[in-house]
Amino acid sequence: MITAVHWKQWYQRRVRVGRTRTTRQTKVQIVPDQVTMGLEACEGLQPVLPRRELLKRKIRRATAPTWTDIEEYHNAPFKHQLHAMTCPDTRDVTFPPDWTVASITKIDNVLYIGQRRANSQVVFARPLSSSSESYLDEMRGIIQGNDDSIKLVKNKVDFWDSRFKLNSGLEQLLEKLQSDWLGPWKGLLFGQPVEMKDRELIKKAGWKLRKELKSKHKISIDVFLSEYLLENYSILSEEDMTALLVSVTPGISNLLQDLAPPAAPARFPALLILDQETDMLPWEACSLFKNQPLARVPSTNFALTLLALRSQPVKLKTEDTFYILNPKQNLPSTQEYFETWLAEQEGWKGVAAKAPSIPEYRTALASDLFLYLGHGSGKEFLGGKRIQDFDTRAVALLMGCSSAKIKHTPVGGTGTPLEYLLSGCPAVVGYMWNITDRDCDRYSKKLLESWLSQGSDTSLLNMMNPAREACKLPFLVGAAPVFYGVPDILTQSGS
Repeated sequence: MITAVHWKQWYQRRVRVGRTRTTRQTKVQIVPDQVTMGLEACEGLQPVLPRRELLKRKIRRATAPTWTDIEEYHNAPFKHQLHAMTCPDTRDVTFPPDWTVASITKIDNVLYIGQRRANSQVVFARPLSSSSESYLDEMRGIIQGNDDSIKLVKNKVDFWDSRFKLNSGLEQLLEKLQSDWLGPWKGLLFGQPVEMKDRELIKKAGWKLRKELKSKHKISIDVFLSEYLLENYSILSEEDMTALLVSVTPGISNLLQDLAPPAAPARFPALLILDQETDMLPWEACSLFKNQPLARVPSTNFALTLLALRSQPVKLKTEDTFYILNPKQNLPSTQEYFETWLAEQEGWKGVAAKAPSIPEYRTALASDLFLYLGHGSGKEFLGGKRIQDFDTRAVALLMGCSSAKIKHTPVGGTGTPLEYLLSGCPAVVGYMWNITDRDCDRYSKKLLESWLSQGSDTSLLNMMNPAREACKLPFLVGAAPVFYGVPDILTQSGS
């Protein structure tokens, strides 16, 4: 057994050969990554500078950070967690050619928006104004106000007045994030057009756009920007166009309109990578992404590991479902809302109004689909075990308060979604903050009914956004559900 004393002795031997750097405040030891993995077991040691902080400094200094810089920054905190997984080698694993990986990274007062596709990798920096810097504090205030209204407000009139004000405030905040933070680069978070004919049209029209702009308007743009403008024409405002082209005359506006696809193209889902600050924001609920499915992943290495574990797409036999309903017996309205409906589903098994046993929980995690309808995420019923201690292959719908909340640290992250993904679960759906039970029930029922009623090969992720509209508070509650994992979760043919 390795004790804290052993870690300390090993740490002291390793740092003798490491470099040291002196700052005004403290002497910081810079040591290899593997040393930082064990520092939680050490006591009384000088602070160690994690690799992520070194990468942050590198991005700050860079004139134009690359996708590789951003990718390493997001991969670093989860390196040791993925190393502990028993999984296939990911060195030969690549993203499917139709997939888009997008990232939003906030370092100091600069937002870095990146996109990776099969043939392109780009990152653009957007300095944030002093006013928009406060948006994170505004989000924290909304979450705190939400908690206070649930726990402290007893008068029914005051309760709903407070809730509707918070709902309106979150709607306005999301609009500001779209315009002030994403700005002209909002299209980087969109997936590729589904139809190959749309992609070919954009490529051909891009060549003509570059030629016309250079010959008639004396404006030179590269291949990426020309195709970006045409692919995202339907979502870019005139202000966005001006920011990208410096000037948009009526002639240029007409040219773009003539060359762009006649209708907004249907899009593939996109993977979304967020850092410890931008992760708390419900990007998926922005009006901009109403028809654009977004699946969160902690990092590209995390996503590649999930791809290595399961073939794509992941097709579920939905009759192989296990549910846990109202295990603490303190949500009678939820039980009444769901119990009969759950019992009517062909092949579904589960428990209601009682705590699941460890064998029952094991059965749930080994099913194709696991549905939890109760307070929190249900981890307290594992008898002190971790999710990773079980053979987990289920897609998990954890429909309880804060079941998808991630807590970030300099050397990693903690939270139920990460635990499920690390155990081999292909995808997790949950809530980022506390919600009220009736709106939660409306969302859960709408999501399940719309997904299961569409027949075979229906994507779970595609049903997430439409289900938000079932909530009485479509932002305060409807914005809380998020999807973590691989996007291609489909119903099985013939199920």
